[in-house]
Formats: sequence, C-alpha cells, structure tokens
Amino acid sequence: MEPVICEREAFTVMGTSTRIPTREDSNDKYAKIWSEFERYNEQLKKISTNQKYYGLSFATKQQDLIDYVVGMAVPDGTAPTSEGLVVRTIPTAQYAVFECPIEKIGQTYQYIFGKWLPSSPYKISPIAPAFEEYPPEGQEKLPICIHIPVSKKTE
Repeated sequence: MEPVICEREAFTVMGTSTRIPTREDSNDKYAKIWSEFERYNEQLKKISTNQKYYGLSFATKQQDLIDYVVGMAVPDGTAPTSEGLVVRTIPTAQYAVFECPIEKIGQTYQYIFGKWLPSSPYKISPIAPAFEEYPPEGQEKLPICIHIPVSKKTE
C-alpha cells in the first residue's frame, strides 16, 4: 500500500464545516456530518468543477480541534451560495496519496500514521489540510484517495 507522491495544484471547495476534536474518530460522528451536507448536495453539484466529494481536515488555532469540511470543488472566487456553507482554498502542496475502498478508510489511516509515516522519508507538512477525495455519484466502486500533505524529513 505504497502512496504516490505528487504535487497537487491549489483548488477551492464549498461545503459545510464542523469543528470536532481530533480524537473523535467516531464513524457515527462523520456519518452525521456527511448527512448534514446532503441538503446542499444538489445545489453544489450544479457548480462543481469535477463532481467529486471532499472531506478535509483543517488545523485550527485550538490544540486537538480541527475544522472538518465536507464539500465539492468549485471555481476559484466562488462565494458561498447559501447560509451554512463555507468556501475554503486548499493551497498547492506535495501529498502522499493512498488509494483504498471506502470500507477500509480507518484501516488505511492506521497504516499511514502507524507504519508508513514513521518509516518514510516524509513528515506531515502544516501548509495544507489532509483530505479524502471521493468519486462522483454513480462511481462509488472507484477507490477513495487519501491525501496527506508531506515534506521531506531533514537529517
């Protein structure tokens, strides 16, 4: 399960944002967040640039809290189209990209942080969020791509 290391150009996402503790790895919590996003799904599909879905983990100034944004890619400069939506820009960054089926997301994250990252020549880069990229509707059998922002470890 080796990742592809690549640079990803900046892009913009519009969606819902929920502040959650980093230790809150409850499948039920994430299912609820995605369920809340559903009410905006049709609206966002109309303006999405690629019809893919994103789950992004943005660091906050508060330790052990992240802003988890669920959304779709939209054209740069797009303003929120409804109350309850946010627009976030993901900067250009280098990522380790891991593919997995949706049912193996938790197992893949355990591998990334428990095995791969400690023994790799990379460390987490703070310049961009980690995120999951989900295939468009109707293509759910395609793998999920987990993007971990990385930079080379210094000796």
